[in-house]
Amino acid sequence: MIELTCAQGKSTGRRELMKAVPHLDPASPATTRAKPIAFELGQLSKFPDGYVASFTVRFDGAEQDGTMRIQLSADKWTLCGLDSPRIGGVG
Repeated sequence: MIELTCAQGKSTGRRELMKAVPHLDPASPATTRAKPIAFELGQLSKFPDGYVASFTVRFDGAEQDGTMRIQLSADKWTLCGLDSPRIGGVG
């Protein structure tokens, strides 16, 4: 998912994803990192530079919702403005 993040958001995106889902942190135990994560895209709403999308993340029995912007950046669709959910009691 980080590779799809807009250029200005890569470091912020990585930090936010690890805060949102601590199990993505490379320092987490391998048994935790091996658990599947489901990411479901919801409703899209158009705005001048792209779309705002709702999404749901499911992990280890927990489910949280968030939003993000999907926009064109250098002729490539990217993710920006992640309003991330918090899984695992963080945030």
